[in-house]
Amino acid sequence: MTKTITPDFESLLNGVYEDPDKKGKTCMLEITLSDGKETKGVRYTYGFESMGPPKPIVDYVLKAIELTDPWFKEQAKMTETE
Repeated sequence: MTKTITPDFESLLNGVYEDPDKKGKTCMLEITLSDGKETKGVRYTYGFESMGPPKPIVDYVLKAIELTDPWFKEQAKMTETE
């Protein structure tokens, strides 16, 4: 996943952010990254009816889902047969 870290996303790491115009129920997205030596992360709080996290965070999450989806589906199949 480190190859998918853009400069825009990296600039947000180690920060805690809150949407000043939150609308609706409060939501929080927290991402923590670690290589075993160093841990970095970002937290973004927003409203369910708001715009949501900034594009660099959304792009990172979507890429993480894309990369891990095949593994997730395989795990789900394994639990169905047990």
